Amino acid sequence: ILLEAVLDSNPTVLGSGTLSADQNPLASVGGIASFGGVNYTKAEVIRLRATRTGLTPVLSTAVDVQPAAIDHFRVEPDSATLTAGTPFDVTIRAYDNLDNIILDYDLRAASHTFGFTTTASNAPGGTTPLLATLSAGDFTNGVAVRSSTLYDAVTGASITFSVTESDTNKSGTTSLTPIATVNPAVEDHIAFTVEPSAMPSAGIDFPMQPTIHIRDQYENIRIVDTDDILLEAVLDSNPTVLGSG
Repeated sequence: ILLEAVLDSNPTVLGSGTLSADQNPLASVGGIASFGGVNYTKAEVIRLRATRTGLTPVLSTAVDVQPAAIDHFRVEPDSATLTAGTPFDVTIRAYDNLDNIILDYDLRAASHTFGFTTTASNAPGGTTPLLATLSAGDFTNGVAVRSSTLYDAVTGASITFSVTESDTNKSGTTSLTPIATVNPAVEDHIAFTVEPSAMPSAGIDFPMQPTIHIRDQYENIRIVDTDDILLEAVLDSNPTVLGSG
């Protein structure tokens, strides 16, 4: 007798998981086939279909296969390219060891403690990454979506996010879509990054030549900007008045 797993919603269609048994097909003894070690890998509602050549197949009652215990998380931002200071979402999914999403994870982890972190750095101006807190109540059908904001502009990066669940010591880290680029925010100000020499000689090039950056509000350099910057000499005693030289 052959056992197969078919969908409860459409018994003509095989389930998407794998049905295992100690022996399948199993020879009957005295007209009886008592299967052992039967299990199924996909969390879905199935029926078992028993078939013997020459006889009409028979279906079992419905079997609602539940996900196993939490094994890992998948933690993926919604884009690999971001803008400093602009919020985005990070989607967190809870899976068992067979990659079944745990639909009732909010209930299973109701009293558990979570950590939500990133490898992103602080902005040059010191602004730290902003990540929403994470709790079991944030999960709906095994999925939590948490808002995050990064402030450090980078290119060619591989910024990841991680979730840890302390009660079971399970975790997960971004693997599919690490953040490669965080573009600067809109231009906000210019700043001297190399100051001119304090006491140069008149008519001779300053020993220390000035350098000026165009920056966003988080002090990231606007590397895509090609605008002209005008230098003028003003009086130290009154910066609203041009120098006489």
